[in-house]
Amino acid sequence: MAEGEVDEVLAEFLAESLEGLDAIEQAFVVLEQRPKDEATLAAIFRTMHSLKGSSGFLGFPHLERLAHAAESLLAELRAGHLELTPEITTALLRTVDVTRQVLDVVERTGSDGDDDHTELVAELARLRGDTQGAAGPDQEPPPPLVPSAPPQASVPPRDGTAPVSPPAEAPTGATPVERAEESAGSPATTGPGAPSTIRVDVGLVDRLMTLVGELVLARNQVLQCSAKQQDRTLQETAQRLNLVTSELQAAVTKTRMQPIGRLYAPLPRVVRDLGLACGKRVELVLEGAETELDRTILEAVKDPLTHLVRNAVDHGLESPEERRAAGKPEVGQLRVRAFHEGGTVTVEVADDGTGIDPAAVRARAQAAGLLSAEALAKMDDRQVLELIFLPGFSTAATVTTISGRGVGMDVVRSNVERIGGTVDLQSTPGLGTTVRVKLPLTLAIIPTLVVRLGQDRYLVPQVHVLELVQLDQARAAEVLERIDGVSLLRLRDRLVPLVDLAEVLGLPRRDLLRPAEGTGTEGTDSEEVASVVVLQSERVRFGLLVDDVVDTTEIVVKPLGRQVQHLRVFGGVTIMGDGRLALILDVLGIVARAGLASGDEERLGGRADRQDELGPEEDRNGVPRATLLLLRAGTARAALPLQVVERLEDLGERALDCAGGREVLAYRGGILPLVRLADVVTAGAPPGDETDLRIVVIRHRDQRFGLVCGEIQDIVEEALELEPLEDRPGVAGLGLVGGEVTEILDVAALAHLARQGTRGVPVGAGRP
Repeated sequence: MAEGEVDEVLAEFLAESLEGLDAIEQAFVVLEQRPKDEATLAAIFRTMHSLKGSSGFLGFPHLERLAHAAESLLAELRAGHLELTPEITTALLRTVDVTRQVLDVVERTGSDGDDDHTELVAELARLRGDTQGAAGPDQEPPPPLVPSAPPQASVPPRDGTAPVSPPAEAPTGATPVERAEESAGSPATTGPGAPSTIRVDVGLVDRLMTLVGELVLARNQVLQCSAKQQDRTLQETAQRLNLVTSELQAAVTKTRMQPIGRLYAPLPRVVRDLGLACGKRVELVLEGAETELDRTILEAVKDPLTHLVRNAVDHGLESPEERRAAGKPEVGQLRVRAFHEGGTVTVEVADDGTGIDPAAVRARAQAAGLLSAEALAKMDDRQVLELIFLPGFSTAATVTTISGRGVGMDVVRSNVERIGGTVDLQSTPGLGTTVRVKLPLTLAIIPTLVVRLGQDRYLVPQVHVLELVQLDQARAAEVLERIDGVSLLRLRDRLVPLVDLAEVLGLPRRDLLRPAEGTGTEGTDSEEVASVVVLQSERVRFGLLVDDVVDTTEIVVKPLGRQVQHLRVFGGVTIMGDGRLALILDVLGIVARAGLASGDEERLGGRADRQDELGPEEDRNGVPRATLLLLRAGTARAALPLQVVERLEDLGERALDCAGGREVLAYRGGILPLVRLADVVTAGAPPGDETDLRIVVIRHRDQRFGLVCGEIQDIVEEALELEPLEDRPGVAGLGLVGGEVTEILDVAALAHLARQGTRGVPVGAGRP
């Protein structure tokens, strides 16, 4: 054969052999659970027999000898002379690993090397009862007796090739090895001599994707140019170009998409080996193998996923004895699930093990010197769990060959975030841990929202966009809040943090949308002044304040130059239709720059499904949880449910009016009755302390009133145990909030006081 033909045959041999080894590895794990499965055992034997024959034909004697030794052991198992044991399975899986190494040598050098793997061959011979050593290749085992089966669909090809069209579904009951062997032996056909799949070099597919990206940029420029012309023919041609480009883009993108099942293939072996090493029994459940991702993303997430699975087996699941003592089944369950969600792919790794104890994490972090005791005391449980992602952090008590060096979870998060994904961890002590990895479908071409700030345009990936809010002066006064310098946007029934893009980028902060002093809106107009893009970044929901939302467009992401790569608020750059550059905003980077912690949106916004004013949600001990607004009057500390708060007004030193024996305020064309917090709590402000007052506007059923206080401290979510108080109008009881005794206000009683006057006497009596 000519040299080119030899290279082609060798490449085909390597591809088919590696596919067969992948399938054998999966089948061995299945066979260990079902040792009497004759079809699976026969299929493994047939694949190893083919590998031996091909090795001999191509002149790889060491590989042929190794494959023959494994085949001989498999023949004894198939004939029923031996029972499958963990020792035999481990030896055969080790043979698969060594065979991969030999194939790697073949790919690099064209030969199978100098190592004849005598020890492994002798071990395989010993396991089959041959005390004289391994048989030579000339001692042929019995021919494979495999029941006939219809042709099976091919498995996804190994790295270096990509399918042009997706393979057909394999018939029920087909083993992984049978599917691989059918792929290697006879390609799937749709008719006589009509193959449905071909092998294409990945480099060619990547080149096609790059060219399509450039075509998309040219398409955008043509569309923008044609929109400015009055030439009907040009506009029709541009629209036709747009349609064809979109279809071509979808088709080429499809060639890069591969099922996530490719990442699942090695997991059964990983779980099996690690379970044996740790003395644990593990049931691995894999779901959503058909979910497709871009090949580049699959490669990037392979190592993080493997680490999460290893971490779950090593750290998460208990030993059979510990599970039995805890009243759990001896076999722990590890579930890996992939599914589409909102234009992204989510991969969940969940175990039903011991979970993560926040107290243990705190102690470990303090012992390692990562944070001080004071800093740890201020963190809630969710923030404490985030410490697991710090470099050098490990909960393992000892360093082993498996874990304990603190290298892993930080790398998992950094690798996932590098491709535009996110990692979130949830854990309940005693019940288990779930790690959720959210990934983009592709990195090549993404849909974005074009926003304007000043004269510059920026792009926001649409996968993070929830909704758009347009603001004019009147609307701004209605929906914008400020609590001690923190800007908030009232979005229907919740408050979300508001981040000014100008401030994030280090530009002069605008006063455009600050709530006007006072309470009225007279003199304002309805001219639109700004827009808010409501974004979701994993657990953080926030509003991004920009000047305007311009358009939506598909873009080709280009990497940033080295000079600006350290700016985390930017994720890339692209060329717009007019030829100008535009920076792509990194939503995760904006969250970090703005100091928004995971869970802030829940802390600030409360929940819409509260059934009463303190909320029915309970913590693990059954104690009701509530989102509270903390207030202070003098030395007294009070709290009320955030859900009843309609607005926050800064009163400054404005004088209050008195009518009918009550303090009131002219508010938005009406009269707002007031209650002073100092008149309700036990240690209010002394008479005459009237400076810098604030009003919390409260709506209770159909009544609106204001609560006058000296300071608005914070918004917190607490598991609240209430100690009732008698004969205290306006106070429901005492509770611990943030470790301090706090008076919990009774909103219904406050509303009654607002109608009658505080404690039944004229509010402000005795005050100047």
